[in-house]
Amino acid sequence: MKKIGIICEYNPFHNGHKYHIDKVKAMFPDRPIVLVLNGYFLERGDVSVLSKEAKTKIALENGVDIVLELPFIYGSQSADTFADASICLLERLQVTDIVFGSETDNINLLKKAADIQINNKDYQTKVKALIDKGLNYPTAMAKGLDMKVNIFNPNDLLGISYIKAIMNHGFDINPHTIKRTN
Repeated sequence: MKKIGIICEYNPFHNGHKYHIDKVKAMFPDRPIVLVLNGYFLERGDVSVLSKEAKTKIALENGVDIVLELPFIYGSQSADTFADASICLLERLQVTDIVFGSETDNINLLKKAADIQINNKDYQTKVKALIDKGLNYPTAMAKGLDMKVNIFNPNDLLGISYIKAIMNHGFDINPHTIKRTN
């Protein structure tokens, strides 16, 4: 049976999260939704506003079928570590597709950025040189990729990390985006 994956923190759960679950259900009717959820602590090192138990209950009440907690050691790390551990959990449950919010809503552009980051040695050298000049990592990434479209918003960056994890492991998981809304 094909399963759909979502990766979220729900800090706190809001209408955008509800919209995300509803869109996934519309895109993939009758397929179970597996959620990888950060617990008490979050990717940026903050303490969650809601307990992991409260977030789990809300997710289940809103249509998620299975909730997995992302272990703290992975959930409080960089976007790449957070994404890699989440994607590995989803793959273990044989999830076939993931759906994430995206500011650009352009999966091909995000795949291209992930491919460059993984396979282009000049890119890594360029990013390191830009960081050595004092730029922060997201800005150095943007300049290193030299893309004409801004893909360096928080959800696009996280989406690129999900795609890189899928590519690095050779997993058979298809990434999909939904447009972030206000």
